[in-house]
Parts: sequence; structure tokens; C-alpha cells
Amino acid sequence: MYIETRKDTETMAIVSRILSIAGMSYRGTQVEVNEFKGTRLDSAWCDGSRTTLAIVNYATGKAAPVPENGTMFCPSIGELTSLPDNCLVVKHRIFRGKDMGIELLVPASFLAKLLPDTPTLTPEQMVVLYATRSLKSSYGGIPNYRFHQAHEETGITKEQWEQAKGELIDARLLNKAGAITPSGRNAVGKSFDWPNLGTTQACA
Repeated sequence: MYIETRKDTETMAIVSRILSIAGMSYRGTQVEVNEFKGTRLDSAWCDGSRTTLAIVNYATGKAAPVPENGTMFCPSIGELTSLPDNCLVVKHRIFRGKDMGIELLVPASFLAKLLPDTPTLTPEQMVVLYATRSLKSSYGGIPNYRFHQAHEETGITKEQWEQAKGELIDARLLNKAGAITPSGRNAVGKSFDWPNLGTTQACA
């Protein structure tokens, strides 16, 4: 899940402290939080890509940086399957030279400290969010491609679309230009199938 660190000062303070403990300097706003369910600890440059890792103990303020590994010269450390108490994993990802931001892998008990309450959305709102997250605004000569595809897949009407879009802008799940916000990405989740227009959904 994504968090907007510049709009939530309390969350920003927590993230800043975590990064400070990890010894990572990051001034961007791309921060993703996911529940820890195990992760590989490979960290080595390859084709302009690398993940820098650290295991942070939030209670003691200490960290264990993960050394470079996963090459023919530095054998892979392997997978971390469990975390000590009060610990979380910090990842700073570079992919082919592009900074992909920070990912925090945290125990389920720590999620509530970082993530906002989950909103309950109408089916129409879910359809608009899904289309906005997944599709280009125009494609193949169709200027309103997102609505066009959403109508084809779910039967949503133009009036329903515009009303839901306005409600999502008011809720700051879309910005004023109609682009999806980090909160909107959290709300629609990671599903890769069209939402059911007949079922109200609480986002996970």
C-alpha cells in the first residue's frame, strides 16, 4: 500500500525515523508499505538495478544493514522468513537507473501505525478507480478510453461514471485532474480483474 508522506505529518515522522535508523538518505515521496511475509535479501548491482536493504528495530533504534550479496563473488544470503520482535525490513529500490522509492515490509501489528483507515466504496467508485489505475486516458483514437472500457466490461453509465469520479475527487482518491492518488491506489488494491458493479466493496 502507498502512503503520502508529505500530506500526513505523523506518518512522515515515523517513516523518517525508520529511514534514519536504516542509514538511508531518501527525499522522495514514493513509500510503499506491505505486510512482511518473507523476502529475499539479495542486494547487488545488475544492469543498473539494485535493492538496498536494512533490518530495523524500531523499538531500540538500531539497524542491521544487509551487505551486498547475490553475485558470483558474494553468494546470496537467501530468504528471510521471519522477523525478530519490533523489527521491519526497509528496501530502497533502483530499477535500471530509476529510483523506485522505499518499500517497508512490516509485521501485521505495525500496519495500523502507518496506514489510514480503509474506506468503503460504492461499486461505481471501485470501477472508476480500477479503470484509472489500469488504463490510459486515451488509446487507439478513443479519447475517453477508461470510461469506454469500463462501460464495455461492467455496464457503468456515463452519469454513474461522472458522479463516482466527482465523489472520488472529493475524497482525494483522485486528484483534480482525475489522476489516481496513492490513497486511491490503496483503495482499489492490487486486483487485476474488473470490480463487480453489483457489490459494494471495502478495500483491503
